[in-house]
Amino acid sequence: MIGPTKRIAIVTAASSGLGLAAARGLDAAGWTLVLMSRSQKIEQVADELGATAIRGDITDPAALKRLVQLALDLHGRIDGAMINTGHAAKGELLEIPDEDWHSALDIVLMPTVRLCRLLVPIFSAQGGGAIVSMSSFAAEQPDLVYPLSSAFRASLTSFMKLCVDRHANQGLRINAVLPGFMDNYPTLEANARKVPTGRYGKVQELGETIAFLLSDSAGYKWAINPCRRRIGQSNLRPQASRRSRNTRHICYVAPQPILAAPMAYRIVRRCNSWRD
Repeated sequence: MIGPTKRIAIVTAASSGLGLAAARGLDAAGWTLVLMSRSQKIEQVADELGATAIRGDITDPAALKRLVQLALDLHGRIDGAMINTGHAAKGELLEIPDEDWHSALDIVLMPTVRLCRLLVPIFSAQGGGAIVSMSSFAAEQPDLVYPLSSAFRASLTSFMKLCVDRHANQGLRINAVLPGFMDNYPTLEANARKVPTGRYGKVQELGETIAFLLSDSAGYKWAINPCRRRIGQSNLRPQASRRSRNTRHICYVAPQPILAAPMAYRIVRRCNSWRD
């Protein structure tokens, strides 16, 4: 964000879970928020955070336009966007009907595509802006339990990389967070044992990470995936580093107060350009 001390962010699907955690993290960091959710609980969240809220469905292009226009009408600018979405259907891979595939496209991928269409011209005109999309560990570790999420969150990563390559020179930064086991769901000991610290991630930690990625302190980070990996399914360890075929540099960050290590955070630094 360039210039103003009052930073304006929009947050979608912000009434509960990870979207609510993101909104609280941004509020704690001093952002002024315009929130959207289908649920009437969004009005209570707005009261809690001193924010503005509208009811709307993340899959509805008209609702996204109303959200952006409301923020502009109220504040004259938008400095950041946290794009949280819903959950795609589950099922046996080859038995999932076409309508569920199309629905997953609208839930997981298209909200970021549509909001980028709306926000990039605004960011370009005002000199900058940042987007964080809520993704999932399944973007990099496909899981048969979440087949549609795995497929479309991988597509989301590709879209974000392409969007940065095309529009970074217009002031756009776009990143994703890839949470794994988080404490907005009941803890299962079998899952906790897959994590080096033996615990789930805290939604507060995720909210603080999102606030960092939208902040000026992350001004030279684009197309990165801070990823809480499920360590039990890979040979990754904190503080290891290696080359990857489509990134210039990867580091696995050791436990920190915010970047806590319920699952290692993978930070991909975009040093020059992405290459396949």
